Amino acid sequence: NSMSMNALALIDVLFFAVVFSPVCIAIHVIFTNEGMFGYEVGNFLEAALPEWISKPLFTCPTCMASIWGSLFWFCSGGSFSGWWIVAVFMLAGLNSIASALLYGKDE
Repeated sequence: NSMSMNALALIDVLFFAVVFSPVCIAIHVIFTNEGMFGYEVGNFLEAALPEWISKPLFTCPTCMASIWGSLFWFCSGGSFSGWWIVAVFMLAGLNSIASALLYGKDE
């Protein structure tokens, strides 16, 4: 029935967010934390790019859900649907929680 199909889709979206949130956080850490191998590249890109590009690429874990979540969604076989939007918002929420735990503050 339709109710169980929606429940399964929601579980799939939750699984998607739980799997890809650590990937987003890893990308963020690699390019923004001193001592990481991408730090110098991150510094260069952050200085060279406008904030509206650098934030969703690597400087803001919450913002990163828009670009990276969409990329992960479509590369993993997802389609343009309401579930895509739910997945991106769920990923943004988990990224915010992870960022707060990582840094002890709001990002």
